Amino acid sequence: MADVVSPEELEQINRELQGEEREQGAPAQQPGEFLGREQAAALCDAVFGVVAARFGDHWRLAPQEAEALGGALDAVLAKYMPADGGQYGPEAALAITTAMIVLPRLQRQRQEAAEDAKHAA
Repeated sequence: MADVVSPEELEQINRELQGEEREQGAPAQQPGEFLGREQAAALCDAVFGVVAARFGDHWRLAPQEAEALGGALDAVLAKYMPADGGQYGPEAALAITTAMIVLPRLQRQRQEAAEDAKHAA
């Protein structure tokens, strides 16, 4: 199946959404970011991994997709939930951290349950 948007196009869209060009080798978290691209990408990968476990591998993100989506997510979070805490900073950090920890475990649990059901049949 052909990609609708190439990884390069996703990266360009991500940069445009963030309103800045990044230098190669720049740190993962820049001023004005909420989580940092790598953590936001990991969160997106975990969420889509759980969806893929339930609805099929076509929902699993490619690394470039997770990075692009994570960058865009981080930019939006930084806009509405500034890194200085804002009104709901600690709550948002708790929710995001919890999701990053719990979602991969839920995915694994569902996969193991599906494998157990196959072997029991």
